[in-house]
Amino acid sequence: MAVAGEKIVMLAIQIESAGIEFYTALKRMFSPHSSSFEIIESLLLDEYKHKKTYEILLNKIKVEKKKIIEITPKEIEGIRALVEGKIFDQTEKAVKYVSQNLDLSQLLLYALGFELDTNYLFEKLEEKIIPAEKEIIRTILKEERTHIEKIIKLRAEIKYDN
Repeated sequence: MAVAGEKIVMLAIQIESAGIEFYTALKRMFSPHSSSFEIIESLLLDEYKHKKTYEILLNKIKVEKKKIIEITPKEIEGIRALVEGKIFDQTEKAVKYVSQNLDLSQLLLYALGFELDTNYLFEKLEEKIIPAEKEIIRTILKEERTHIEKIIKLRAEIKYDN
């Protein structure tokens, strides 16, 4: 059974929306003049950029009506459960934890975990993509990897500064 590429990109948009919710909640916890606020705001802006990139990709796919992945309905449900349990549920838990412990290094570790989970999900989906359409998933993976690299760099800078 072929699943429209738009479902995968819609999933990416949902994940970015969860990231926006996460960073927006965290941003409220820091003084607007602090370096922590600036870091969180930077990560939030990245989430908005990723979401916009995926929305453009989604529109392109809708126009072209592409089918890009061979996957069973059971696999779709497994992916949905993974995303809802691993990514979306963790967002609320992370916000609660960080609100009790405003440690920026720990916050970035949580953020890194979200990005790594998202990357892993799309790497697994890439294995099932029709070869001619792998560029769609590669676009998503490229966006996620830039965020992973940024978070690792920020975390290293914080540890180095302390």
